[in-house]
Amino acid sequence: MDGATFRTFRMAIFAETLAVVVALPAGLAQSTQDLTSPAARDWPTYGRNLQMWRYSPLDQINTDNVGTLRLAWSRGLSTIYEDQGSPLEFGAILYINGPDLVEALVATNGDQVWSTQVGAILYGVGFSAGPIFADGKIIVGPSGPDVGGANGRVIAMDVNSGEILWTFRTVPQLGEPGFDTWQPPSAAHWGGASAWTPGAYDPASKAVIYGVGQPIP
Repeated sequence: MDGATFRTFRMAIFAETLAVVVALPAGLAQSTQDLTSPAARDWPTYGRNLQMWRYSPLDQINTDNVGTLRLAWSRGLSTIYEDQGSPLEFGAILYINGPDLVEALVATNGDQVWSTQVGAILYGVGFSAGPIFADGKIIVGPSGPDVGGANGRVIAMDVNSGEILWTFRTVPQLGEPGFDTWQPPSAAHWGGASAWTPGAYDPASKAVIYGVGQPIP
């Protein structure tokens, strides 16, 4: 297998996705109000609100009773790799990422709602940051191209089913806008540009913004 064929084969593997839908909760898409002024019980984006305050107004747990907290449930992520992402919560559903997947779980008991595979640990593609909400979608940025040589990506999934709706490659491939800016063009095949930190969403322009890093080679 020559180098070009191997790169094509590698990218085909990275493009494979598996979505398992166990139940489809309805009406979980967020309004702009839900993101700018979330209900006290919700944590619908990385910093809880779009201003990234990272502060909950809930007061049931305090310095007097925190010592009485006990485990309610636990659920494994079916992997030996660590999980570095921060979960989201909206409408009593938790949205979490494992090293190579994103899952929606019922917050009260951990039952599986949906699970979507979006990475390939074998090739170093995983996550180091949690998802964000944007316009009724879950947006994630896998990391790892600095390890396995995969192109960085930003992926949007349907909040109710986990279906992948679109994928944006941060290193453009042949036929995509920006590919001709790579000199030599073959440099674009080597990967890099991980979207490895949480993105931001502007509901006014409906723009999702990610910073990327890790050039290859």
